[in-house]
Amino acid sequence: MSDFPHRSGRKIALLFYIVSAWAVGHSQAEPVSTDEVQPNAATTASVGQDAAVPEDFAGNQRPMISLPGERESVRDYQRTVNFARLSSPRRTWESMLRLMDEFSQEIQENGFTYQNRDRLDYLESQIVNLFDLREVAPSLKTDVGMEAAVYLRDAIARFDLPPADILPDRDEAFREMKDGYPGIWNVYGSPIEIVYVDSGQFAGRFQFSLYTALHAQSMQEGVAHHSFVYPEFAGLVDAYFNTPGPGIPDSLIAGLPDWMRRDLWGMRLWQLAIVVVSLLAAVCVVLLFNRFLKLCTRRAPRVVGSLLWLLVPTLIIYLATVLSWFFDEHVFLTGRALAVVHYVQEGIVLLSLIAMIIVAGGLLAELIFLAPRFDKRGVDTYLIRFGLRLASIVVAAVVLIEGLQRMGFTLATVLAGAGVTGLAVALAAQESLRNIFGSIMLLLDRPFRVGQRIQIRGHDGMVEEIGLRSTKLRQLDGHLICLPNEDVARADIENISERPFIRRIMNLTLPLDTSLEKVDEAVAILRDVLAVRAPDASGEDAPARFNEEINQPNFPPRIFFNDFNPASLNLIVIYWFHPPAYWDYLEHAQRINREVMRRFSQAGLRLALPAQSLMLSGDPARPLTAGARSVSGSEDDLPLEGLREADAPDSPPEAK
Repeated sequence: MSDFPHRSGRKIALLFYIVSAWAVGHSQAEPVSTDEVQPNAATTASVGQDAAVPEDFAGNQRPMISLPGERESVRDYQRTVNFARLSSPRRTWESMLRLMDEFSQEIQENGFTYQNRDRLDYLESQIVNLFDLREVAPSLKTDVGMEAAVYLRDAIARFDLPPADILPDRDEAFREMKDGYPGIWNVYGSPIEIVYVDSGQFAGRFQFSLYTALHAQSMQEGVAHHSFVYPEFAGLVDAYFNTPGPGIPDSLIAGLPDWMRRDLWGMRLWQLAIVVVSLLAAVCVVLLFNRFLKLCTRRAPRVVGSLLWLLVPTLIIYLATVLSWFFDEHVFLTGRALAVVHYVQEGIVLLSLIAMIIVAGGLLAELIFLAPRFDKRGVDTYLIRFGLRLASIVVAAVVLIEGLQRMGFTLATVLAGAGVTGLAVALAAQESLRNIFGSIMLLLDRPFRVGQRIQIRGHDGMVEEIGLRSTKLRQLDGHLICLPNEDVARADIENISERPFIRRIMNLTLPLDTSLEKVDEAVAILRDVLAVRAPDASGEDAPARFNEEINQPNFPPRIFFNDFNPASLNLIVIYWFHPPAYWDYLEHAQRINREVMRRFSQAGLRLALPAQSLMLSGDPARPLTAGARSVSGSEDDLPLEGLREADAPDSPPEAK
């Protein structure tokens, strides 16, 4: 490799630099050979004779990162880049020491600045890959891994450790596991564990165990009374946890009084003050923005108001994300305080997203219904609205599951919790669920639609709305009735608006003494009145022909002398009015009634009234002999004394 021409070597080195930069961006571990890195003579010469080469925990020289152009070959450049090498317990241990050496030197000398942000981000990504964090929330992996590495490096710097050859290499590790030993190695007999990872992104690699990551702080606290064997790491913990990010000037924090540096709830008082002030400012911004939107949409259409309301959860998500990033990258919250901030931020973002999805579902339905081809009162409209609501609920449930997984809950835990919650909801909301399924049946079966007149369970009115829980019916007297969809789906429904015609049955009664000729004349008059004929008056508003509404094919008017009533002769009239327009039907019925009365009056026909006839004795036209008897003798012989006394006046009449 050293015999390559200088120009070709630079091109190859530049190519490898690009590939390496891409690998860094994807945080892939161990992209290079697992051979132990040795310092290169050319490297030492390139930095000058007086430049100090950094050393690792054992005093061995550690290679420095330099530009590709300063390397003589791809191999030399490859050896100068610190990667998380996880091929064996030994390589994992050495990678942690090398990466933390470089990270500690950088933050103690330069702090956290915008100039070294990319370098520190790269080192953090490689350091985090050293830990098995499969069960840690994705949003907390970087912080958990970095805090564990800082605490471990501080604890290790207090002891003179033996060479790393005590830990097995790859072949030795697999040989031990093949012999039946568990894939767990304790570093020099300490609680620090390196385990074999059998699943996930780093399957087949070796990483520090989750137990080590979660208990690194307690390990460091247990050996904090020991003095540093390597004093260059004495300021690592303080530099990492107490140095603010580039967004907060170091001079500002340095000028604070000592009591502002005291610990409270896992954070310094100055950090707590910044958190409280930032949260109050964010709440004020949201409230003012919400108030502003209400003023702007007071007279706006409903769709516009719903669309603008989506800006509120969008602002909440933005503020929560920015504050979480600010607390993490600049205020440098750590430990439980940072975990609480992350969980609160994830919860706020999750709830805001769910609210946006549900509102967006209804808003999408309203935007679709603005199209002129949609009938806003049709069943299809409500079916679309119901489908969009159901789809938004399903999407919100998927987002909820994904959000809970991001917060650290496993899929099995989320599904188990969802199953238990679903069972509890199903038992507690049986009536509501039955009504929802009833609404689904109504929307699919379509026994009626909005705007139609129906009769159901003794109620007669117009359908105003078909909701998820109930159907609203406006009765003819103006009262609004809400019927549960479960009852509506099981009830007998009479859809009056779906009738093809309005049938009228009319009974005309003639007196009993009407002659047969007059009865036939009355039937003829009725048939002529109901027949199709030309209008009596001409004009633009006059119909071309009268009675076409009741003389449709297969539906001619029917008139018969059909019955003898106790006090009359009955004529039945049946006709079918087309189309079933109720007010037009009443107007036509009035015209028919007036014509019948006029024609009957001209013909001398009168309609019988429901009455009783009393036949009295002595009527020459109707002699009554039933029960009559004659009495002979003088008046004095008749038994009329009591009758005379009853008929006598209270006082005698005056004499004439």
